[in-house]
Amino acid sequence: MNIQKLLLSTVAGGVVMLLLSGLWHMALMSDLYASELSREEPNMILITVAYLILALLMSYMYPKGIEGTNKIANGIKFGVLVGLIWILPVFLVLNAVMEFGSIRVTLIDAVWHMVEQGCGGVVIALIYGIPQTEPTT
Repeated sequence: MNIQKLLLSTVAGGVVMLLLSGLWHMALMSDLYASELSREEPNMILITVAYLILALLMSYMYPKGIEGTNKIANGIKFGVLVGLIWILPVFLVLNAVMEFGSIRVTLIDAVWHMVEQGCGGVVIALIYGIPQTEPTT
């Protein structure tokens, strides 16, 4: 495992996804989230830690399952899948057990996170580069 690439892609991917999250949740869609969710002020430290954990896990997993040589396509496919896995199931469960916005917001957020983590996946893929394949004999 290349620790330098792991750390660099964790920081870069985390920063990109955190900035996109802020743009989406606090600027573009702030009225929707303010009307649907109960917390007035988000805990930015906890959000930052969550995104760094997400980026670390994505950076760790990325080189283990990539296929093909197109870095951008690999990053998008990987990030979209992670965004879907990360958000949709947990938000559906939270909607089932507590007042946690609406199903409409859950679906909007799931689609957004597929975009957001898709962008993070591209950053991670660009840092990792194209996988080296073993020569066949």
